[in-house]
Amino acid sequence: MATFKRTGTLKGTDTLDTVIFSVDLPADISYTVKATGGGNNKLRVRCGQKLVAIWAQIHDFDVEPGQTKTRSFSTSIDGTTPTNDLKQDIRIRLSRPVLTEQIDWELTWTVG
Repeated sequence: MATFKRTGTLKGTDTLDTVIFSVDLPADISYTVKATGGGNNKLRVRCGQKLVAIWAQIHDFDVEPGQTKTRSFSTSIDGTTPTNDLKQDIRIRLSRPVLTEQIDWELTWTVG
C-alpha cells in the first residue's frame, strides 16, 4: 500500500483546489479530508473517476471546520474504464463558497 498527502488553502478568490492522480487497476482507494478554519466554513469534497470523456462522481460531501471525514471505494477493469495502460485517473475537488473565510485542508489517500 502506498500513502500520499497534500495540503492547501482556499482563500480570497481561490475557491477550488483539484488533486488528480492515477492508480494501477484494480485498486482500493481510501482518502481522508481534514478542514480547519472558523465560522460556518464548509469544505465541499467531490471525488470522481475518469470514464470515457467525463468525470463520474463517486462521492460528494461537506466537511465542517475542525472535522475529518474518510471515504473509500474500489475501481477495476470493467469495460467502462478507457485505459490501455491499466491505469485509472482519480480526481478529488475541494471547494468553498466565495463569501466564506479561509479554509486550510489536508488530504491523505492510500492506494492498495
